[in-house]
Order: sequence, then C-alpha cells, then structure tokens
Amino acid sequence: MKATINIVIVTYNNKDLLESCLKSVEESLDRSGLKGQITVVDNASSDGTPELIGKRFPHVNHVKNKQNLGFAKALNVGIKKGIDSDYTLLLNDDVELFPQTIASMVDTLNNYPVAKGSPACLVYPDGRPQPVKLKILGAAKKSFKGVQIINFSGTTACMYRTEIFNIVGFFDEFYFFYNEDLDFSLRAKRKGMKSVFDPDIKVIHHRKKGRVNAVNAIKPYFYATDYYFYRKNFGLLFSSVYLLMAFVHILLWRRRFRKENESEKFRLVQEGIEKLRETRKNYKKLRNKSVVS
Repeated sequence: MKATINIVIVTYNNKDLLESCLKSVEESLDRSGLKGQITVVDNASSDGTPELIGKRFPHVNHVKNKQNLGFAKALNVGIKKGIDSDYTLLLNDDVELFPQTIASMVDTLNNYPVAKGSPACLVYPDGRPQPVKLKILGAAKKSFKGVQIINFSGTTACMYRTEIFNIVGFFDEFYFFYNEDLDFSLRAKRKGMKSVFDPDIKVIHHRKKGRVNAVNAIKPYFYATDYYFYRKNFGLLFSSVYLLMAFVHILLWRRRFRKENESEKFRLVQEGIEKLRETRKNYKKLRNKSVVS
C-alpha cells in the first residue's frame, strides 16, 4: 500500500507565487510515487486566486475561508483535511520545490525513525543560502555540516509524520502570524519529539515576498504575539521583562514616527500597543480558547 501525504499550503493574495508553488508541488509529488492530496487554504484572497485554482488546478482541495483567519488557524484547517495521511507537508505559498524534494524528505524520515519532522534548507532563486533556524531559541545559520537531529521544525517548508499532531496537538490559533512554529516546536520538544535536518534537501524561498500583501495586517500583532509566547511557555516573570522591553521599544518608535511624520507607521504602532494591552489583560481567556494543550 502506498504511503499517503497531505500537502498544506496557506495563501493570501499571492496568486503568482502560489501558481509557481503549485506547479513545483505537482511535479515533486508525481516523482515521489506517493499517493496524496494538495490542500490550499485560502484566507479570503481577492486577487484572482480562486479563479486561478479553479482553472489551472481543479484537482486541488481548495478551502475558501470567508475571512483571513490568520496563519496558525489556516494551517490547522489544512492539516485536519488530511489527518489520516502518513505524512503532512507544510509549505508557504512563496516556496518552490525541486523535483526530488518530497521523495528526499520521506527518505530522510524513513532513515531516521526517531524524527517526526524534516524541514528543508531554504535558498534564494539564484541558489544563495538563506538563514535557517534549527533551534527554538537561537540564531538562524546559513552553513551546516551534515545531517543533524534538531528540536525546531518550522512551517515554511517542513514535512511531518502526521501522527505528531495526535501527540503534540495542533498549532495554537492565537498566533495570527509569527511564533506558531516556535510554540509548536517547544511543545514537541517537551514531549520528546525530535526532527532531522538534511542541508542537501533544498527548496527555493522567495523570502519576504510572500508576506508583502499582508504586512499591514501582520505588524500590529508583533508585540502581542511575543508576549503571549513568553507568558504561555516561560511564565509571568519572563513575560513581564519582555513587556517592559516592548514598551520601551514602542516608545522609541512612536517618537521617531511622530517626528518624521510617518502617519501610517505611527498608526500601526498604536494598533500594536492596543493588541498588546488586550492580550495582557485577557491572557487567561485567550489561552483557554487555544485548541492545544
């Protein structure tokens, strides 16, 4: 019986990047010999994405959200569509696979039974390496020596054994964007889960281009997202230290944007302050709404 795979791609107003992504996924899936489905979770795109999928990729499982649910919640929607599959490949819509990528990821997981995930090495279209994060808390690196057992997997381009979601749970849906991968990897580590990183398994990542159409929606969540992550995973004292640092940082940016008459940037910082205050005030309620432990 062939192994099965669910390839989950979250998209928002990135029609051209998504088209390139899907083309590469189709070729890589075809070469892998796996039986699988491609699940595109569309966070209410208005740029012609639904029409593109309907015309060019009618076989894709296209989930059309009525509003932008954020990244973590959209990931969960896609994962649940193929929860019975053997493997789940999570991809940003600004990623392109090489023909051998999927097969190489599966082979790597099979060669390292201890591992539940296998993230790809990210490169620019011209082949230059991008920084890749291998630790939950630590700097990203560009150069690597051989295959490594790691404790951070990520969501940009990572294959998981689907069983991990039955052990660790799904992504915490508080995270609209950012930190969902850190939170998941930390929970996985605390349950003894590991991943394996092979620097020879590469994917093209159009870094920062995937978020360009959503940047104004993302930025106000920055401080609140970090505060929530630290409060949830490291406690009140650690998050209080972060809170103090965040307000100093905010104060400096407000002064700069006011002085330079950057009204839009000033507005985004103000929104960030409000979301941070709301998150701090309602942390317990927000935490209880989380779909994971």
